[in-house]
Amino acid sequence: KPLAPPPFKHRTRRRLGTVRTHLVAMASTFAVALLVGLQCVLGEAQDPFEKELVELATNQQVLTGVLDKWEHPHSLRKAFFGEAVDELSTTDRPPRVVTHTRWIQRLYNSLFVPVLGIALICIAFPFMWLNEKRNARLDTLLRLGEEECSTESADTPGEDKIGTLVHVSGMVRGKVPVCDNRFKQFKAENCIRTRSVVECYQWVERRNAERTRDSGGGETTETVFWYEMEWATCEIESRFFYDKSKRNECSRDDIPLGTQMSTCEVVRLGDSFLLPSSLVDQLSSFQNAEDIAGECVDGFVLNNSRYYYPAVRTQPQIGDLRVTFEYIPNCLATVVALQAQNVGGLYTFLPYRPITRGSETDVEALRRLRLVEARKTQNQMREANRCTIRFLDGACCCCVKIYNYAASNFFSAMLPELYSISEGDVPLFDCWQQFKNDSKGIKWFLRGLGWLLLFSGNVFLFHPLFVAFDVVPVVGTVIGDGMWWGIGVTSLVVTVTISTIVMSLAYHVYHPTLAKTVLAAMLAGLIVCVGVALFVGSI
Repeated sequence: KPLAPPPFKHRTRRRLGTVRTHLVAMASTFAVALLVGLQCVLGEAQDPFEKELVELATNQQVLTGVLDKWEHPHSLRKAFFGEAVDELSTTDRPPRVVTHTRWIQRLYNSLFVPVLGIALICIAFPFMWLNEKRNARLDTLLRLGEEECSTESADTPGEDKIGTLVHVSGMVRGKVPVCDNRFKQFKAENCIRTRSVVECYQWVERRNAERTRDSGGGETTETVFWYEMEWATCEIESRFFYDKSKRNECSRDDIPLGTQMSTCEVVRLGDSFLLPSSLVDQLSSFQNAEDIAGECVDGFVLNNSRYYYPAVRTQPQIGDLRVTFEYIPNCLATVVALQAQNVGGLYTFLPYRPITRGSETDVEALRRLRLVEARKTQNQMREANRCTIRFLDGACCCCVKIYNYAASNFFSAMLPELYSISEGDVPLFDCWQQFKNDSKGIKWFLRGLGWLLLFSGNVFLFHPLFVAFDVVPVVGTVIGDGMWWGIGVTSLVVTVTISTIVMSLAYHVYHPTLAKTVLAAMLAGLIVCVGVALFVGSI
């Protein structure tokens, strides 16, 4: 039997509930419409979500949908809420990650900072000593080299110049073709070097972290992630991205990304000199090689001076590859180095390095010493720079271990030597000016880096004190700022004093007068600073 209809009162309640739902929906819709209208007129939409809602609400399609569904409150509500929110949800909004660190956790983490400060101080001392020692030797080498250097012909050099510093200008020519290991079809003749740069179109993750201090000494960090597509010369691991939907894949796995250079195996300077590869590698004036590479190289198609795989599209896609081919043609160049005899009757060049003269004054003996020093390998130079004091090695001194590591791995590639090639016919005076400018720039860069290591190490020793005072809302900030100034000034004075002493000791062997002058100036300045501090304190 069919079910009996519900009582009248239930039908009335259901009808009243439906009316109430419609009224609430209409009221909500009118409220949102009023707010959106006011924001459109007054322009007070501040939140990024509200701005997007304003743009969507003023869009012609959304307004048309609202007018079409005016008679249905549920449809009207969906027009404003459903469509707008759905479209916003599909928009790539940058994800945000908010983390909170309590004060006690910050204090615990800050206890490791003094350990880092001690490590930086231990690194700073051998770093500054090696740098100042290198600077002193290079200054001496520049002074002696400028006195001994002579200009020679690239076609008819003199045999009496073997073992001396020479300045030679001439035409540099590659005698054999140059091939690329990744692209077998790319082969260049009458050139010195080639370079190929392979890039892949990939997702790149960017992030921005903002930290705010809480009232209880804690810290809140809000990290915003966003993603961009760009060409990169290295493979970017997308598995470490915060957004797992962004994935990077290369269209070809047989071609590694990055930059690869190839050098001609036989390079001549004039008719009498054979250039070593260490000198040829210093040339860097590359130009585009599309004229010698052709229209297609191993599946890559030429378009606007670059080769693309797959063929160029209107918009590149993730995984697309592109490569740029470049080369250095035969050119005029100038060499400043030590002249030496090569096997086969040709002359060649070696580095001009400092030697221990002692009481030796014979010219031929000094030339032999220079040739012996110039033929030392990289490993032999590393062993010569190591600290061999047995007492310190037995005591396992931390600074000695760091000194030997830095001398063997970092400063071994920056030995004080004169061994350069420049494109064009460069006069001897201009070559020496370039040497002096380059040495001055490297000297002050490494010197500033050593000062920064020592200064940072001194400041890091007191880092837990700043975190400890953050628990006090107002007073802690004032005390922390005052401590920053006091510790910063003290660390600066200590850094300048120690670095000056290290520089004076390093220069004492090569420039004793300069070392004594710098040390005396430092002591005078320190005495003046102490006197001013005592005078201000007495007042």
